[in-house]
Amino acid sequence: FPSHDRSDMVNTVSSLLTTVIISKNDLGEIVKTLNSFNYLGNETPQIILVLSEYEAEDIEMIRQKFTHLTLEVHTLPANGPYVAMNHGLAKVKTKYVNFLNGGDSLTSDTQLIALLNSMNNSLIGYGDIEINNSLTGKTHRYSFRPYSNYLHKLGIKYIPHPATIVSADAARKLGGFDLNYQIAADQKMALLLSKKSKPALNHGSIIVTGK
Repeated sequence: FPSHDRSDMVNTVSSLLTTVIISKNDLGEIVKTLNSFNYLGNETPQIILVLSEYEAEDIEMIRQKFTHLTLEVHTLPANGPYVAMNHGLAKVKTKYVNFLNGGDSLTSDTQLIALLNSMNNSLIGYGDIEINNSLTGKTHRYSFRPYSNYLHKLGIKYIPHPATIVSADAARKLGGFDLNYQIAADQKMALLLSKKSKPALNHGSIIVTGK
C-alpha cells in the first residue's frame, strides 16, 4: 500500500489477501466469524470457507446471509484442521493468506490493514490476539514482540496463527501444513518462514479467539 489513507484502500485488501476459515459442524460460530467482517465494506479480503459436517440448508443459509462478502465455499470430510487449511491454501489466488477457525472474530480492520502495510518483503507477519476464556469470561491479550527465533524454536513463545498473514506461494512451497504435526503444524510453518525472512510485526490486536 502506498499510504495509510483509508480512501486509497478500496478493493486493495481483496486483491492482496484471502482469509481461509475452517469449521466443523458449528453454524453459530461460523456466522459469528463472518459477521465480524461485515463492517469492512470494500476492504474485505476474499474468503474461502472450508466446512465439514454441515447440512446443505445451513450452507445455503450462509451463502444467502453473506452475499455482500466474496465467499468461496468448499465442503470436506472431517479429517482434522490442517487438512482443511491445506485445502483452502491450495485454492488461494492472492499474494497473502491468513487462517481462522470458526468462532474467531476480526477486531480491527485498521490493524489488519496496518499488518498488510508492514509486510514489504516478509513471508510472514503477525499482530496480537485477544484470547477469550469461555470458562471465566475474561479476555487477555497475547503478544510476541520482539520476535525471537530462539524462544519460538523452543516453544516458549508462539506466533498466534489467527493474527498471522503469510505468503501463499511460500507456504505452498513448504508443502503446506505438515500433517505429521497434529497440533503444531502452524508453528512449524511459521518457524520455517521466519527463518527465511524476518517477520513483520504489528502492535495492534487483530483477532479475538476462544480458549
